[in-house]
Amino acid sequence: MSYDIGVRLGVDGEQAFRSSINAINANIKAMGTELKAVTAQFARNAASEDALAAKNQVLAKSITATKDKIGVLDKQLERQTEKLKSLGDALEEAASAHGKDSQGALAAQNAYNKQAAAVAKLQEHLNGAKADLAEMENAVKDNQDALNGLGREVEKSGGAMEEMPGISQRLGDGLKAGIAAAAKATAAAVAALGAATVALTKSSIGVYSDYEQLVGGVETLFKGSAGQVQEYAQNAFKTAGLSANEYMDTVTSFSASLLQGLGGDTAKAAELANLAITDMSDNANKMGTDMSSIQYAYQGFAKQNYTMLDNLKLGYGSTQEEMIRLINDSGVLNETIECLDGVSFDQIIEAIHEVQTQIGITGTTAKEAEDTIQGSTAAMKSSWENLMIGLASGDQDMGQLVSNFTNSVETAAQNLLPRIGIILQGIGPMIGEFLKQGLVTQLPEMLLAGKDFVVSLVSGITEGLPNLQETVNSLAGSISQYIRDNTPAFVSSGLDMLAGLASSIREGAGVMVDAGIQLVTSLAQGLADSFPSIIEKLPGIVSDIAGVINDNAPKILKAGFDLIVTLGKGLIDAIPTLIANIPAITRAIWDTVSAVNWLNLG
Repeated sequence: MSYDIGVRLGVDGEQAFRSSINAINANIKAMGTELKAVTAQFARNAASEDALAAKNQVLAKSITATKDKIGVLDKQLERQTEKLKSLGDALEEAASAHGKDSQGALAAQNAYNKQAAAVAKLQEHLNGAKADLAEMENAVKDNQDALNGLGREVEKSGGAMEEMPGISQRLGDGLKAGIAAAAKATAAAVAALGAATVALTKSSIGVYSDYEQLVGGVETLFKGSAGQVQEYAQNAFKTAGLSANEYMDTVTSFSASLLQGLGGDTAKAAELANLAITDMSDNANKMGTDMSSIQYAYQGFAKQNYTMLDNLKLGYGSTQEEMIRLINDSGVLNETIECLDGVSFDQIIEAIHEVQTQIGITGTTAKEAEDTIQGSTAAMKSSWENLMIGLASGDQDMGQLVSNFTNSVETAAQNLLPRIGIILQGIGPMIGEFLKQGLVTQLPEMLLAGKDFVVSLVSGITEGLPNLQETVNSLAGSISQYIRDNTPAFVSSGLDMLAGLASSIREGAGVMVDAGIQLVTSLAQGLADSFPSIIEKLPGIVSDIAGVINDNAPKILKAGFDLIVTLGKGLIDAIPTLIANIPAITRAIWDTVSAVNWLNLG
């Protein structure tokens, strides 16, 4: 199978590469699964001719796919290397035109660093693919040597060899048929998931593609401590309000200078990078500053450029002297300095952290993720993106990712529901006042207009119904089939989410019930005040509605009968389950009755 994408540039070329490489990887993974199945099938006779031949057949397909992968990676590496050269030229131009410490030059440097990491990761993938290819070719050679040896032994033993081709052929045919049937069944199941699954898959692949490149940059910079950085990234949805991808993107933008100041100590660099990103997020949340301007400031600090120090809004100007004052105010050096000679980027990070702690900025993001609507919804969004990465990764802890997301949804609900209750408390009196002051005078005109609208709507539906019915029947059939096929999956996923939300709703139920009672009371009072005007117009409206019902009664009755039959059949089918759950239902009813203080009601 060929995956040639040609030489393309821009978004189309990037999408073509991702599409090709994902298809090839899926093919290779399928061959790996097939090889495991063959190995398991011949576990008790692994050195037999049939076993060796079957393995070589699968290996041959894997070799072809791996060669395709190497070809695609070669082309992509060539294209990305050209892009890296262009970014290098752009960096030189920006530094020459505006100075190496200008915002434009810093942005160009950031882009160059990311591209360099991407090129390094591609080279690593290419080297890995070539190593896999060599390993598979060696395995095929070893299997063939073993087959040749078996051939000589069988030749000596005479006619026993005549039975082997038939057995091998039958096993091969059976294996092919099994794979074909499995492929068809898988294709049918995937097709039934519908457009929602397609969209989810695209989203997951998109964020995972970014994740792969960002991990490559982190591994290049932090080497043995890359795992610690990735762990920080997974928790950043709580500590910094960032997804794993956003966290790693920020880390790679300044960590080269951080490592240089720490003499290559990757463990210390990982710790301080996490401190810096948390401080950036805390500052953005507390001071309302755009996160990107804070990132640019830190990138400038890494290059001894302090012209954006005032972006942090800590009370210090954008000069070298003001940075000296900040460091002295922090006390992290345990001495008073008069110049920045010998002060490294890691010490600047610690100084900023200390100053932010002194004025109460530190910990803002984590606190807002727990206590505010904006903070908790940001954490929920970031945890969702992490979950999308996990879906495409295959090697992450999905249980933890799902738990992070559901917990963030529950926290957001806890912050949101009480506020909804307060809003409802205000809406009740507002609607009551509206009914008292405006509805009495406007109701006759509103009812008259409503009557005309209903009559026109019924007339239009009646005229268009014959043409619409065929389309509706077809659409309803498709929707019904989709719902029947996917209801178990919907119910399973929905129940987990509802369990967390139910707890939050229960905590806020008191406020919401009070607000609801006030709302209903206000509505009732408003309607009571408006009854004289309503009653005056009521006979005509009732007469028109009765006419509509009378004209359409046969259709309504038929639809109602069909609905009752369907529900009745469903209830009959569910009787065994209902009987089995009677004890649990009885206990739940008793618990509910026992929980009510009947003496205090009324």
